Amino acid sequence: MLKPSHRSPSQEPSVFRSLGLAALLQQLEEGRLYSILDLGPARGTNLDFWSQIAGRICFEDFFRTWADEGFPKPEEGESHVPLFRRLLSFGESARFDIVLAWDLFNYLEPGQIEALVECLARSCHTGAILLAMISSAPTIPERPTVFRILDREHLAYESGTGPVKTGPRYQPRDVARMVSGFQVMYSFLLRHGVQEYLFLRQDAP
Repeated sequence: MLKPSHRSPSQEPSVFRSLGLAALLQQLEEGRLYSILDLGPARGTNLDFWSQIAGRICFEDFFRTWADEGFPKPEEGESHVPLFRRLLSFGESARFDIVLAWDLFNYLEPGQIEALVECLARSCHTGAILLAMISSAPTIPERPTVFRILDREHLAYESGTGPVKTGPRYQPRDVARMVSGFQVMYSFLLRHGVQEYLFLRQDAP
């Protein structure tokens, strides 16, 4: 069972209670080791937190990798799937039980979300859980937020006064359509205008 962090959430200036993270952890079986994919940048606090239950953990920092490549796009009419498979470093044989997308979907177009989810679905076991956060705010930071896990219910996030961009404000019906291969397991609307989702991987080949 995961142990609570010794850090107090009150020590952090930008902290919120994540109902999605808490619900995800409630689904885990005591004594089992999980394969975890984090699509954000590697943070020592997150690695330490998950190391208690992780048989394997993979950090991808998907958005930064794509940005470093100059945000390439496929030829007109072609899918993003082959491109995204090249950007993701884990092999075809990798299979994950937990995927942390954080707020990444806010920075992708609908077709790009569908392509990324298709890539993820191929690499998830049946019953795998995907955590994602969708903002309803009219503007969002220019780049995805970096989240740090403080304990079983609290996340700290790195925010600043930098540039912002228009947020897509995806509606629940849009989100459900874009995550083919997964079904909505839980959805929580937080006070600061973020909808947290847990998606369950349906029958995988």
